Parts: sequence; C-alpha cells; structure tokens
Amino acid sequence: MKMHTLPQCLMRMRTDLKEHDYELILMRGLPGSGKSTKAQGLQAKDPKNTCVLSTDDLFYQNGKYTFDPERLTEYHRQTQQQAKMLMQQKRYTRLIIDNVNRQLWEMKPYVQAAQQYGYQVRFEYPDTPWAWHIKRCFLNNIHGVPLAGIVKMNQLFEYKNEEDIPLVHILQATDNIQENMIHSAKI
Repeated sequence: MKMHTLPQCLMRMRTDLKEHDYELILMRGLPGSGKSTKAQGLQAKDPKNTCVLSTDDLFYQNGKYTFDPERLTEYHRQTQQQAKMLMQQKRYTRLIIDNVNRQLWEMKPYVQAAQQYGYQVRFEYPDTPWAWHIKRCFLNNIHGVPLAGIVKMNQLFEYKNEEDIPLVHILQATDNIQENMIHSAKI
C-alpha cells in the first residue's frame, strides 16, 4: 500500500480558537492557472488559523507526484472527509480547498459540510493574467496534466470567475457526470 503525506494542518490539534466566523474558501481554476500559489498566499496571511487541503497532495509518494487516475475518486472523497472533519472540530477559522472545482457537483460535499458546521463559503480564482489561457496553463501545470485534459476541463467549467455562485445551485447539482472527471484526467 502506498503511503502519502498528510497536510500539516491535519496533524495539529488546536484548542485556542474562539467562537467567531468560520470560512470555507473553494479555489477554482485550471491546472497551472495559479490556484495553489493564491491558496498559499491566503494561508500566509494567517497561517495559525488557516489550513489548505488539496487532493493533489494525496498523489505524492516519497516526495514525488505520481498521478493515478484510478485513485482520483477515492482521493477526492478522502479530501472531502478531511475537510468535513476539520470543519466539525472547528480547528481552523479558514479552510481552503485547493482543487480545480470546475463543476458545481464537485463542490457540493464541501458546501454541505460548511452549512452543517457554520462556515461561510467563498470562491477564489487565480489572479494570474493567464488563468484561462489553456496553452499557458498547460505549460505551467506541475502535475503533467496533458493539453487535451486541460482543454476538456475548460469546456466543462461552470461559472467561470463568478464570486457569488448561488449555493442552492451547488446543493442541487448532481454527480451523474463524475466519469467526465476521471476521463479528462486520463486524456
């Protein structure tokens, strides 16, 4: 069985947080668009109270990124469970999900948990000038996503650059197109 590295924020226990507003930030954007850089910048503003979770982190084996499309669904579910646990335990005032989050149904488990545990939901997009330039994203992505995969992700992206996606639309979304995620990752 392959071992992966857990984010540091899952290994810490916090007991000093006071009751106040909690926030879930869903990063959205193509691979190579600058999502992770922006997520790290947001975390740097308040590292003690911020945790970043990314499904990509689960693909690191001994410090090397090894993508396995057969594990994609499993790893997304694992990230969702980690996020839910952190929200339930209120370990951090800000939780950032650093995934592509291209379609509404992909964000649904996070939004449901946020509503259940009292987190406000916010959407963030990369600030880079190439955020939606497919070839530039292809050249910048560090995970080896093929150009055809980025093209497909771009075609399937819902609500590009919209900061106020109605949460009801996310909660009503269905995941009957989950195979598209696996297929586009294999391209």
